[in-house]
Amino acid sequence: MRDPQTWFAGIAVLVSIVSLWVALWTFVRSRVTSLQPVLVFTFDSRTGWLLRNIGNGPALDIIGAERPKDAGWSMPMRIPPLSPSAQVEVSPLGHHNVPELACSYRDIDGRCYTSVCEHDLTVVQKGRALPIWPEEQIERLWVEPKGS
Repeated sequence: MRDPQTWFAGIAVLVSIVSLWVALWTFVRSRVTSLQPVLVFTFDSRTGWLLRNIGNGPALDIIGAERPKDAGWSMPMRIPPLSPSAQVEVSPLGHHNVPELACSYRDIDGRCYTSVCEHDLTVVQKGRALPIWPEEQIERLWVEPKGS
């Protein structure tokens, strides 16, 4: 059997390794959180639907869509980047009563997120949950809709 000093030294090394791992994990997680955009849909009775960035980082490559009842995702639209605290009117939706709205976007490190608003409840998830549409099918938020 080894002496108590060896045991204490071994425990101290183990505690140091675990502490280092926790510190590194906390650092990486706080960096991700400090850069993460969080997009939410809000409704304004005067203007209609708004997309707002309530996160800490800019949202890039934003694609929004709606899902009518008993149908798939439709009306894909590209939305300009949103800085923290910025918002934009999602005018093609106007005052529509849409059961589900969603947008997929990236942070500045390329991590993908999706915000889904269903019956005024927003859920943010990691990854892209919307389909990938060909560019010619994606409307631009800043361009008048076809047929207007």
